[in-house]
Amino acid sequence: MLQAVGIVSEYNPFHNGHLYLLNQAKQVTGADVSIAIMSGNWLQRGEPAAFDKWQRTRAALLSGVDLVVELPVVAAIQPSHIFSAGAVNLAATLGCQWLAFGAETPDMDYQRLISNQPQKDPSFKQFNRPYASIFQDYLFKKTGIRLNQPNDILAFGYANANDEAGSPLKLVPIKRVGSPHDDPEIKADSAFASASAIRRAIANHSLQTVQEVVPEPSMAMIKQQPMLTWDDFWPWLRFELVENPVNQLHSIYQMSEGIEFRLKRAAIKAESFTEFLHLVKTKRYTYTRIQRLCTY
Repeated sequence: MLQAVGIVSEYNPFHNGHLYLLNQAKQVTGADVSIAIMSGNWLQRGEPAAFDKWQRTRAALLSGVDLVVELPVVAAIQPSHIFSAGAVNLAATLGCQWLAFGAETPDMDYQRLISNQPQKDPSFKQFNRPYASIFQDYLFKKTGIRLNQPNDILAFGYANANDEAGSPLKLVPIKRVGSPHDDPEIKADSAFASASAIRRAIANHSLQTVQEVVPEPSMAMIKQQPMLTWDDFWPWLRFELVENPVNQLHSIYQMSEGIEFRLKRAAIKAESFTEFLHLVKTKRYTYTRIQRLCTY
């Protein structure tokens, strides 16, 4: 019987760091098959994928992934704990023996974090801070473990979801190499760059630097396909927010605490999606939460 390793991914776009993780996952596990569990056209942070799911799938397959399966949108555009649970459940359903993922701190004591999760702590009812920030501070006070890096947060989510499901998967956290997750620049003479830096370079038409940090199939996709951003969807989003009454906006998933009024006021004033985000942003509402609301 073939043994498979699942790899949680967005491939936005597939770059050399993803190729490194893929090769490491195969080497560490000895798996016969690699299955990428990939978000579709909309991503976990409430953003459109820079390239559509079919082009990203093609680039991943040509770069060595054996099978790409889409993470359903109901899990893909969610806070980290729901995203992680969706990925774990799908990997287990597909019959994967392992789940591999990148992490800034792969040797983190996940079990200790899981055992010290808050239940119903009154300190969580604060309206001047995001829930995630309060959650991370709580765990740090209990365990001394700082959980504040993007991939570490998702890694904890995978470990927790796997634990809740009865541990159907063997977890394979792999040390992230190269640039930090949101590093805005491609470093000279480096084979690795963050997806954020790659997208920024594409937007600035700096394809010469991009080709040093992505496999050839991804480079071919980048040259052939226009890159999408929220700016491409802003006219339609603005229309929906301005034209629909607030009671209809309130019925949208995760719309709470009257934020629909804030969204509508900002949409009326803003001339661009970036300006809109700045108008809506508060200490409590992160850019990611706002973007996910806009996606819904």
